[in-house]
Amino acid sequence: MRFLIRAAVLLLLTVSCTENFLFDDEITPVNTRSVEGYVQLRGETDHGGIYVYLEGFDVETYTDAGGYFKLEIPQNPRLQPGQGVDGAFYIWYYVDNYRLMNSLTLVRGGQFSYGHADINDEGRLKKTVVLPKLLDITTSVSPERISEEFDGVLQVNMTLKNLTDSVYVNVLERKFHELGGVYLINNPDSSNIQFVRLENAANRRVLVDSVQYWQMLVSRDSLPLFPGKYEVLPFVKLYHKGMPDVLREKFGSNASTFSREFLNLPRKVSPALLTIGRR
Repeated sequence: MRFLIRAAVLLLLTVSCTENFLFDDEITPVNTRSVEGYVQLRGETDHGGIYVYLEGFDVETYTDAGGYFKLEIPQNPRLQPGQGVDGAFYIWYYVDNYRLMNSLTLVRGGQFSYGHADINDEGRLKKTVVLPKLLDITTSVSPERISEEFDGVLQVNMTLKNLTDSVYVNVLERKFHELGGVYLINNPDSSNIQFVRLENAANRRVLVDSVQYWQMLVSRDSLPLFPGKYEVLPFVKLYHKGMPDVLREKFGSNASTFSREFLNLPRKVSPALLTIGRR
């Protein structure tokens, strides 16, 4: 269906302006290099951090807390693919644990054609895009506070609850529902990241079609040595059918694996908090 839509649009683009109702002589493309609009996360009040990407031009941005975004095509045609391309292009909206969605735009002579596809006459989305949540990820740790001399075992608990029929996720799994990998991120020094991976844990694709409970037991020698507050974030990556390769690779070729690049992905997940205190 998406191919047929694009084919129809491209056919219309080849017809002369006087014969094409989409591009009649009354439409002037001057200063129509931007598109703006609103994207929201269903059930949330903070809509910031949604990744917005215009395919074909490698133009990207993130929404603000209200869900507003604005994309601009480079003014210099030499910076555009084809130096002033004509065609139909999708704007993609991405948060990993929400449904991947898009809007269709038309471009003529390297500028947006207002009033067509999903864009109105003023260069705005015709309606707010609302992303449904696919997976709820809840994490907790026990105990939540340990000392430097702690010699016990930290228990990490994760609950996965699908909010649609079913979803596939990539996780590090050691045994059945035994969580195999988490990140410990020092707060507020988020550049200090420790990877905790259990022996024999493997990256597997798992179907989530009901509430699932996962657990991970971490010995003290796998935890950070220095006191501080740490966010505990499990590695859980959703599989999005139909996601274009260029978007899939925007965050790094290893973003779907237990790597630092995974942390580049936009997500709406609340990590557990672990405090390592002094005596």
